[in-house]
Amino acid sequence: MWKKLEGKVQSTMQTFYVLGTDGQKYGPADLGILLQWKQEERLWPDTVLESTTNGQKLVAGTLPALGFAGSGVPAHAMPASHPASIASNPAWGEEPTIPAHPGALQSNYPRFEAIQGEAPRGFNFGAFFFGWLWGCFHKKPILLLLIPAGFVPFAGPFLQLGGMIYAGIKGNRWAWESGRFATTEDCRACQKKWTRWAIGFVVLGLIFAALAVFGLLAGGGTKS
Repeated sequence: MWKKLEGKVQSTMQTFYVLGTDGQKYGPADLGILLQWKQEERLWPDTVLESTTNGQKLVAGTLPALGFAGSGVPAHAMPASHPASIASNPAWGEEPTIPAHPGALQSNYPRFEAIQGEAPRGFNFGAFFFGWLWGCFHKKPILLLLIPAGFVPFAGPFLQLGGMIYAGIKGNRWAWESGRFATTEDCRACQKKWTRWAIGFVVLGLIFAALAVFGLLAGGGTKS
């Protein structure tokens, strides 16, 4: 069920890979990240992108959401007589070249290693304990469904627990695939911080629970 819901939510989020001059794919990155890279002069109108949903290649200057209109896309990257999508236009003959620009260092893009199975391994306790909050920071809005799931009569607690366990199992891969991290080391270090917060949250909860039990016992002893 969670996989189906995740697929529906992700289908509404358009993401792309950046094709680097070194032949590597970088990302995936959503439009928000691409806009950030544009402001940092790491994304240009003739930067070649590849859709994560259908594999179509296009140049960044043809995406209206990126606001490159009027900046001018080189003729070799976007012929005026053809739409942007290469896959749907075999008349192009050749794919657009992948240009190099000052400041567009390939190391600035998150690597494409996650799809190749090199995401950090292990159970993600941050995703397990913090659920929807963790999801907001790692581009997983599907985890917001954990909130209403708890209000489902009878089955609510089981649905929440199941979702939390699934988030913990998938959390490290989701974190890497979010595009927030340039290296797996950065991703792993961030998730360790979330784990420390999760442990602190549990310890604090146990302390409050112990104090509450002690208070009830002390109150009962006083009355007697």
